[in-house]
Amino acid sequence: MLKQTAIAALSLILLSGAAIAGEGNDNMKAMRDRMDAQLQGQSQQQVQQQAPAQK
Repeated sequence: MLKQTAIAALSLILLSGAAIAGEGNDNMKAMRDRMDAQLQGQSQQQVQQQAPAQK
């Protein structure tokens, strides 16, 4: 009985850890996408600022 309880508890811990890791991974991807969009916006602004200076 104790063995089954211990196995069930460990299984729940592992499953909850996997669920938390999956949520963190989604957050990381969303943050990376936002950062990429910001960097692309900054690089476009730099190109636009440099273009009039070259004329």
